[in-house]
This record gives sequence, structure tokens and C-alpha cells, in this order.
Amino acid sequence: MRWYTKAASRGHAEAQFALAQAHARGDGVPVDANRSLHWLPQAAMNGHVPAMMNLARLNDDGVARPRDRAAATEWVRRAAEHGDPRAQAIYADRLETGIGVARNEALAEMWRERAASAAEPMGLISRARDILREREPKRSALIDAYASAAVVETKASGELKREAAAIMSDLSRRLTPADIAEANAKLATMNPGKL
Repeated sequence: MRWYTKAASRGHAEAQFALAQAHARGDGVPVDANRSLHWLPQAAMNGHVPAMMNLARLNDDGVARPRDRAAATEWVRRAAEHGDPRAQAIYADRLETGIGVARNEALAEMWRERAASAAEPMGLISRARDILREREPKRSALIDAYASAAVVETKASGELKREAAAIMSDLSRRLTPADIAEANAKLATMNPGKL
């Protein structure tokens, strides 16, 4: 731990995060929430995305500090800006619903597309939902929605997998077998290995 402490004191984000985690779990040091909360924000401020997402969760849950949805959303935004696809999808949802931030549909759509282009399951499902909400979606959009849901259904688990299967079931009634074959051919271009 001495080397981690030395590196963390010099601003090394990975060492700061490691110390925050160690103090939170008691890995090699006594459990100490105050020490953990000392190092975690420093790691986040130094660009460590998992630290940002941990701070978002702590602020959302009200764990070890009062619940603060605006602070949670700010940390999610920072992680999204650092290129984290999951954070991008979460930030898009927050912008859409107004959790901790003013509602902004246009900005939500931009972040949702960034997450979806990285084959992030939440982003792909959000994209598919948006297409299904359109009054008269184009056939090509429905094919994209099917392909997005198929990626998630293949790689995700739990609620996301169930929602993807439901979207695919709905779309299979709207699309022809040739459309579904085209959607399946698109899967290779959606980079499902990143999920």
C-alpha cells in the first residue's frame, strides 16, 4: 500500500482509485469510508472514469453522503465526455427524463447515438425504443431497431435481454423475412464484441 499511497499523493488516478477501493473493502488496510471518500473524488478529478461512475452511484444512492441527483448526473456527464459508452447511455436517459439535469431531448438523442454506436446495450435499446415510438418509422429504421435489439438480446442479461427479446418479437410481426435477414447481416457491423 505504501507505493499506492506515494503514487496517489503525486496525482496518479489509478493509484487514487485503488486506495479508494481498498479502504472501501478493507483490502490490505482497515475499512475506512473517510479515506475511501478522500481518494475517490481525487481519482475522478484526475479523469478516472470508474471513479466518476462510483461517485455518481454514491450520490444517487445517498450512500456515505446525502442524496444529490444533480451531483450524480454531473459525474455521469463527465464520464460520458471521457468516452464511456455506458455513461453516455445513462446520461442520455437522464437528459430525457430530467433526473438531476434539465430535460433536453436533442442532447439526449446525441448521447444515445454515441452510446449505440459503441454497441452499448442501454444505448442500443434506447435507439430501438425511439424508433418504435415514431409514428411512421421507415422500414430501414425498423431493420436498424431489430439489429440493435438482436445485439443486446445476444450479449446482455436480465431486464435488458428481456426488453430486447420483446422488441424483436414486436418487430418480427412488422418486418418481412428478408428484412430480418438484412437486420441479421447488420449485426456484424455493430461491433457486438464490445458488449
